[in-house]
Amino acid sequence: MMRWRQSLAAGTMGMMLPLSTAVFAQQAPEFVPEQVTTKADVGPGPHLFVAGDQRIHVIDPLKLKYLGQISTGGRAQYAFSAKGDEVYIATTFYSRGWTGEREDVLQIFDTTTLAAKTEYPVIEKVSMGGAGGKSLSPLSLDGRWMFIQNATPAISVQLVDLTAKKVTGEIPTPGCWGIFPSTAAPLRFTSLCGDGKLVTYTINAAGTDATAALSEQVFDADADPLFVDPERAGDNLIFTSFNGNIYEVNVAGPAAKLTRKFSIVTGLEGWKPGGAQLTTYLADSNILYVLMHDKGYDGSHTDAGKEVWAVDMKKRAVISRSTIRPAKAIFVAGGDKPALFGYGGEKEDAGVTRYAIDKTAAFTVREDAFKKLAAARPRLEVR
Repeated sequence: MMRWRQSLAAGTMGMMLPLSTAVFAQQAPEFVPEQVTTKADVGPGPHLFVAGDQRIHVIDPLKLKYLGQISTGGRAQYAFSAKGDEVYIATTFYSRGWTGEREDVLQIFDTTTLAAKTEYPVIEKVSMGGAGGKSLSPLSLDGRWMFIQNATPAISVQLVDLTAKKVTGEIPTPGCWGIFPSTAAPLRFTSLCGDGKLVTYTINAAGTDATAALSEQVFDADADPLFVDPERAGDNLIFTSFNGNIYEVNVAGPAAKLTRKFSIVTGLEGWKPGGAQLTTYLADSNILYVLMHDKGYDGSHTDAGKEVWAVDMKKRAVISRSTIRPAKAIFVAGGDKPALFGYGGEKEDAGVTRYAIDKTAAFTVREDAFKKLAAARPRLEVR
């Protein structure tokens, strides 16, 4: 009897299945394939650029809406034109991914269409330090020249004439790193050296050779090393040290000169600067923002900041401290409604945070937007 019931049940299900399937098939809406489209451009700036190892993310700085991205090859360096309408990317490609024949090129992209405009070869020595170093491939004051940091591991700087679209020369810079162009002379740049001095190179008109001039001792590389990326106030470079000292160095002349030095951590034991892009400068208000962390130690200079301090450069003093999401990179955008952007977090917490700046409350910052975004060792810039 049980076997008969099982057989009847199976037979009944067998008869019902085709009918049910047919009914569902008749009720299902017609399949309409999705049409993939692309926008012609991301609209006029300003844009927030978040540059990682292999791409530059383009984001609306007001709404933190994702707009697009630019591919940058492997661990590229980049710089924007003065108008922000172009980005110049010095990058490396290998024929088999990370092995095979190497090719270094300078690519120029339109920051509105995000399309490549042109590219041409450069010397195959481009430093693959990641996009975090803003002092690795800057443009000259007049926008004609691009200085590219080389490392093989021997250190040098190659000079690219952007008008002629070619490399004109290579300047050896042994023991010195970073490129800080002068605003007084387009063919002059300064570099930070391991012996605590700065060297300034003045290049000939053809961009083929240079003369060098060393500064006096500026800092002690063992006792108080400097972060390599300074902020700029004209021809004054604002360096921050691992121990929380601020050094101002003038690079207008043939040789760099230390103009003043002061501490931002006096009486605050354990607090140290840290991060990758740990400072940013609000030029119209002469305010330097610095990422800071407590319980600092020798080697914590890469740790994320849990506070951002506003330093009044005229008064040489910290005027406010704001608690923020842990961040390793910050960038400030000025204007009528200035804002500070920070990047930090791990895995699902990684992302970009926008902070409103309150000028009436000692330039404190207050979070008003957050967007998840994964980017390896990013550099932030608003253009």
